Amino acid sequence: MEGCDLVKQEAGSHKSGQPVLKTPLDRQPMLLVLLMVISILFFAVGYGLSSTILQALGALLFGAEIAAIVGGLTARGAIHQQSAKEANIWRKEHSYGPLYAELKAVRAALSDAKAGKAPLPLRFDNGVDVPRAIIFYQTSPFTLLQWPELRRGYHDTDFRLPTREQLDRVDECATSYNTAIEAARQTAISFLASYSNIAIAALPHSEDFQHRHHQTKHKVPRDLAGEQQNLPDDWYGYIEFVVEFISAPRGDTAGQQLADQWLSHWPDPVSLSPVSGWLLAERPDKAAAYVSDSYPAALQNLPLKTPPPREWIQAIFQLAWPDLQQDTQFCAAIEARDNLFKQVQVAVDLLDRGLRDIQRLFEGGDPLV
Repeated sequence: MEGCDLVKQEAGSHKSGQPVLKTPLDRQPMLLVLLMVISILFFAVGYGLSSTILQALGALLFGAEIAAIVGGLTARGAIHQQSAKEANIWRKEHSYGPLYAELKAVRAALSDAKAGKAPLPLRFDNGVDVPRAIIFYQTSPFTLLQWPELRRGYHDTDFRLPTREQLDRVDECATSYNTAIEAARQTAISFLASYSNIAIAALPHSEDFQHRHHQTKHKVPRDLAGEQQNLPDDWYGYIEFVVEFISAPRGDTAGQQLADQWLSHWPDPVSLSPVSGWLLAERPDKAAAYVSDSYPAALQNLPLKTPPPREWIQAIFQLAWPDLQQDTQFCAAIEARDNLFKQVQVAVDLLDRGLRDIQRLFEGGDPLV
């Protein structure tokens, strides 16, 4: 901004007729031209008077001026080269490098999710708040803050216009991504709640449930402190606990309570659940496995220590998965995932080429190993 102000001041001084201060470098070309004219005059006069001394003097002056011009141009080129080196290395360390590292981390996270190797990140922090239905969200481990920060200052001018436009597209896609992922998470909760309610409603009709209910009805209640050994069918007691003491007071169904826990904060109230991230990575099997494997931690503060069987949880996810795949909001989130990956990849390629050019031109060339 300060540089722009100086340009405006110079332009204004020209218009108003005020003199513009010139440096010695600005006056040097005029002096060389004057000396060149003098040397030509010496040579011409010497030629006209047949004076070899004047001709030699004119030739010497002319040669000295040519040498001075070449030396000046070489010096200017060296100064320009050194300035370009310092400027581009500074840009690499303070603008290009941090932005490149951030975008590579985002690309790797999206790539792993697309390949089903890791849950899809539920948010990329780009400084834009996204309304959420749950209160406590851990800070996103992935950020896209470098470009918005550069754009708020003046270092966005370190980038060419096509690169700036590409980075703006990445930022816009990140905002759309965050909104779409949250909408898909809410959709997944509703589908899983529906199938969880169906699975819970079917439990009283199972032979194992009726057998356990008969035993508990005619025997002394089990020690809820966990001093007695838990039996495999004790997980029915956990479901009854969710129905009677957690969901009913809140006006929710048991399935709604389970689905909301699994896809919000699981296995504890302060940890962000990656379950919806696994679903958006198109790995419902991994989502069900995470829920099942996290139950021991989730039941630490409850008297009933036996979690639902893994196959019961997997069945809920398997039944909900076809509906999720056809859901509009879920499909929009998958599209937002792929679009952000595409735009990040383009931006990474642009920065990679720029960093390699700096390395080749100003840092001694390509690496030797």
